[in-house]
Amino acid sequence: MPERRKKAAASGEDRISTLPDALLLHTLSLLASEEAVRTCVLARRWRNLWRYTPSLRLIHDDDIDVDIDVDESSLVHDDDTDFDKPRFSSAEHFNKFVSHLIVLRHRSPLVNCEIELYPDEDPGTCQYIQAVQLWIQYALACQVQLLNIFDNYGDQRLLLNVPFISSYLMTVHLRNVSLECSMNLSSCLVLENLEMTHCNIFMHKISSKSLKRLNMTECFFRTEVRTRFSFPGLLSLHLEDGDFRTPLLENMPLLETAFIRLEERCLDRCDNGDGNCDQESCEGCYGFHHYQSVLLNGLSNAINLELLAEPKKYIFRRDVAWCPIFGRLKTLVLNEWCVAVDMYSLVRVLQRSPILEKLTLQINNNRVHVSQLYC
Repeated sequence: MPERRKKAAASGEDRISTLPDALLLHTLSLLASEEAVRTCVLARRWRNLWRYTPSLRLIHDDDIDVDIDVDESSLVHDDDTDFDKPRFSSAEHFNKFVSHLIVLRHRSPLVNCEIELYPDEDPGTCQYIQAVQLWIQYALACQVQLLNIFDNYGDQRLLLNVPFISSYLMTVHLRNVSLECSMNLSSCLVLENLEMTHCNIFMHKISSKSLKRLNMTECFFRTEVRTRFSFPGLLSLHLEDGDFRTPLLENMPLLETAFIRLEERCLDRCDNGDGNCDQESCEGCYGFHHYQSVLLNGLSNAINLELLAEPKKYIFRRDVAWCPIFGRLKTLVLNEWCVAVDMYSLVRVLQRSPILEKLTLQINNNRVHVSQLYC
């Protein structure tokens, strides 16, 4: 060991504590909140430092648990600093920890907040499921900019009905949660990024004037009506493998890139024809009007567009009847749906794409590229 290090070790010098607060807070923000709180016993300077970290990571590890005795002065006792102990023994224990943390932390500003739902064999008895709504409200009150809520263990146990009102929230990530009809994103004035995976969408309409990027993967939509999307400022749209009814897209004049894929769980399919049979026995067609575009009108301003669907999914073929002018479209990717019945859909789309530069046809998992088009 170098002589300087030997002297530091002999004197018990704490070099980490000599770092500036900004660097220490950044380091603490990388830890789960429970781990950040534990640093309060390291030294006098660390006692309250965790309260001001810009990150709140309310996550657990079901492989480890902790026995923390929570009081009003501290979340960790000096004799409870074994970092190898497991974290939380139950959902109630987790809820108790977070509730006291919020009280002691006050409203120190947040950059990001991460909330993981605790696994529970009987979600209906898990009291902290309701408490999560309060945690979200707390994060919004602390001017959080990035909010990440996920459940890796349940089937959309959390019904998210918190009023999202914020002038600071810019990014929201949701996984395995349900969105209620009353949820309104239009009150998030600077929201730009929304990502949802395996979420139930019970809303009649989702709208935001500020949203720029939307990514939805394997989400469950309504069966009796189509959810309307209203995002006039959207630049990028990714809609992949949604269940039940395909959402209806309103005009997006600034759209640059869009990826749409309709797979087997989509109900917009016709087993009797091309999607206009309207037979009562056909769940995909009966009761749904054919007089309006569902997707293509909303995508008409895209520069780069990828439209993929199983041959029996009729939305794209039906929309072609009201096919708009794709005045900015330069690259286009299509698959079997455009030639499943005849060539009409393909020809129609090409005729309405005056400046298209590159067409890719994906047939039976083989891609054919056409770099020069003359329509």
